[in-house]
Amino acid sequence: MGVPLAQMLRDATDADEEVREELEYQVSLLRECKPAPDSIARGLDLFPLPGVTPGLCGLLVADASRTTVICGDAIPTVEHYAQGQVPKQCFDAKRAMESFKEAVEIADVLVLGDNLVFNQGRGCSRGSGRATAARPRGSPVRSARCAAA
Repeated sequence: MGVPLAQMLRDATDADEEVREELEYQVSLLRECKPAPDSIARGLDLFPLPGVTPGLCGLLVADASRTTVICGDAIPTVEHYAQGQVPKQCFDAKRAMESFKEAVEIADVLVLGDNLVFNQGRGCSRGSGRATAARPRGSPVRSARCAAA
């Protein structure tokens, strides 16, 4: 995001003053950003998942009983998971597939991009995974059964 904005600012020599000021403001905000630490708290780490977008990160939540990866758009739906596919619109499809495979390999539980919580059934027979949607209070539970990848 920062590189394209900086490029836009360089190219905006003939731009409207208001547009140029907005670009300068956006670039100044990006200059204040610092890299996030790999570990956010005990048992909570950033989990790089590049590919769908260049800097996509998930969260790795680990405790004694299981490992959960909040993977967002790296695995956007249970259909993507079941079919072993990444989204069609990816920045880098090869890296997206590597990220997909790494998340599936490491996680006992996946939180998919559509807020679906998917237990891969570790400790159970393959293919016994159960998916249940995270949902607002009072809304119906959406769940699905699918085979493990």
